[in-house]
Amino acid sequence: MIEISIITYYEVVGGLLAKNALKQLSIFEDFVIDNLVIPMTESSAKISAELYSTLRQSGKSVDDIDLLIAGVAIDNDMTLVTNNENHFNRIPGLKIDNWSKLLLKEQI
Repeated sequence: MIEISIITYYEVVGGLLAKNALKQLSIFEDFVIDNLVIPMTESSAKISAELYSTLRQSGKSVDDIDLLIAGVAIDNDMTLVTNNENHFNRIPGLKIDNWSKLLLKEQI
């Protein structure tokens, strides 16, 4: 089972709708049925707000939507799987794995 944040769900659905990619949207919705969408809570929102404040004060801003995803991951003690290490490495307390490196390890 794969777990995704509700924010990631929003990003994917919004992007597919914007492209009118209805076939891909249907495939994604089928994927979601067999997996788990993690909600945003008051606790994860507070973590995201604290991250925003810390990063803004240090001049290392990150997009709000990515801070929301990070807040959900941190609040649920999860590892964020991404290919954007440079971006997400700025977020203190966030555990990340690079999916492209994980795929390469599986192929070896």
